[in-house]
Parts: sequence; C-alpha cells; structure tokens
Amino acid sequence: MLLCICLNQLSFGQKENPNEKLGYLIGTWKLELEYKEMSIVAFMDFEWGVNKTYVLSRNRNSRNGGPEETENTAMISWDGVAETFVINSVYNGPGDLLVGRGTVDVTDKKIFRDILLHYAEGEKIPFINEVAGKGGGKLRYRQHWEKIDNESFRGRMEVLMHGEWKTTFDNEIWRKQK
Repeated sequence: MLLCICLNQLSFGQKENPNEKLGYLIGTWKLELEYKEMSIVAFMDFEWGVNKTYVLSRNRNSRNGGPEETENTAMISWDGVAETFVINSVYNGPGDLLVGRGTVDVTDKKIFRDILLHYAEGEKIPFINEVAGKGGGKLRYRQHWEKIDNESFRGRMEVLMHGEWKTTFDNEIWRKQK
C-alpha cells in the first residue's frame, strides 16, 4: 500500500506544469514612451514563485526622469479547475486601496491579460476621469502582447469606457533587460 502511494505521488509530480507557458515573461522588461507631455520609463519584473507554482510580477515607473516607483504587484497562477491562468494584483501607492482580478491567456505568440480593477470610494478612476462613488468603482482593461522575438514584444492596452473598448496605448515595444 505504501509503495502504491509513493508511486502515485511520483507520477503526480511528473505532470506537465502549465505555469511553464509563462516562462517567456521571466526577467525584467522595459518600455520608454511619451504620454500626455510626460516622459515615462516603465519596467515589468517577472519572477518564478516557489517550485514554479506562480509568477510574481511588479510594475515600476519613472515619470519625467523622477525616481522609480512600484505601481503594482501581482501574482499569476494556474487555476486547474477553470483551466486558465488567473491574476490578482494590488496597487502599491501610499493609501492605495486598488486591487485587480482577471485572467491571462497564453499562446505561442501572444499573451492576453483581462483585468477588472476595483477602486475604493473617492479614488480617481483613470482614463474615464471619474471619481469612484459610494461603494467604489470598477474599470476593466485588457492588454495584448505579441511576441516579436525572445527579447521583445509589442503591446497594446485597451480600457472599457462606457461600454466601448478604447485603445489607450498602442504599439508599445517592450524590451527584455535581463
């Protein structure tokens, strides 16, 4: 009986890890862009969690040559029941009460993130230029990343504004730093 349990554990441990599909992201990615008369240098850091059971990501930004600030931290993991990657993020500004939840789809050439952000009452909701009212507010966005090669990808970000998808950033070229 004990031998049977051990063999079962060994065969279970040899299952393909779906998180390996996220391996392309591991490292630090950089984007330089101009947005509304502002110069932005953005970084996304992706690293494996324990035993590759999840990926931890951090987004950092520098605006107009200022110091880098961590904007958000997220965890991407495989949901074996729903058979999809899920993402949960928190924003890291002082007093920031913003969280996001969503899904991540991965193919050989594309990565697609679809996230619903939850804003606390009184917080400004970007892009739609509203303040979250009583009970808070929500903003849905999605990102499309198309792999160019092992060192770069092209990105597009869209926001759902008043029932219609609007592109906020397009043709972003992210380059792997390390």
